[in-house]
Amino acid sequence: MSTAYVSEMMVALLGEGYIRGGRMSVSFIKPVVEGDTLTMHGTVREIVPEGDRMRVIVDFVCENQDGVKTMVGESSGLAG
Repeated sequence: MSTAYVSEMMVALLGEGYIRGGRMSVSFIKPVVEGDTLTMHGTVREIVPEGDRMRVIVDFVCENQDGVKTMVGESSGLAG
């Protein structure tokens, strides 16, 4: 379920470019339990050419209400 938050963040950033060309690599650190409030943080790490478009690579971390990391990873999609 928490990977849906990554997708939501990436669609907000890249729109159709994530839906058509998105990738995600995830490591789950701690379990998420009912009632947790999750917050996503993402940082653009790199933008690289891919064909006639650019691939935007984002490092992300998901934290619960106590600031504990629950998930980390990398996601990318196409821009331009």
